[in-house]
Amino acid sequence: MNYSANIRTIVKALLPRKIGYAALKYVALLWKQFYQIKLKQEVFLRPDTSDVNVFAEIFLFQDYNFKLPINPKSIVDADANVGYGSLWFSKKYPSAQIIAIEPEHSNYQLLIGNTESCDRIQALEKGLWNKTAKLKITNEDGSKYGFVTEEVKTGG
Repeated sequence: MNYSANIRTIVKALLPRKIGYAALKYVALLWKQFYQIKLKQEVFLRPDTSDVNVFAEIFLFQDYNFKLPINPKSIVDADANVGYGSLWFSKKYPSAQIIAIEPEHSNYQLLIGNTESCDRIQALEKGLWNKTAKLKITNEDGSKYGFVTEEVKTGG
């Protein structure tokens, strides 16, 4: 039985509900300090945005800590947000080249800041779609994580 995975699942389910978002923010900010040392670089996090939840999912709850059947040489982090996933995979797979794709400009700016010290991560301010098309970015919920890319006939 994988006790650490079970504990992580329980903590992930209860932490935001029992101690609230404000406490999660402070836990994430403290954990960020630890990961800055581990990653040997500064990590940027906007405290009053969805960055807190994304950071907690990846680093605190370790949602990306799964085993692949291969040791990847290339990773595409589509919808890279601010780069936490790219940073995680750069440490987990130290020989992999990572392409981090983020279409939303403010998230892309933070992605650049979070990944510029890792020469194996290439950040692109682009979108990924299944065909050549014009796209637009919408954000109905107003969070930094809630951007949606959709195909449009004009503009984009």
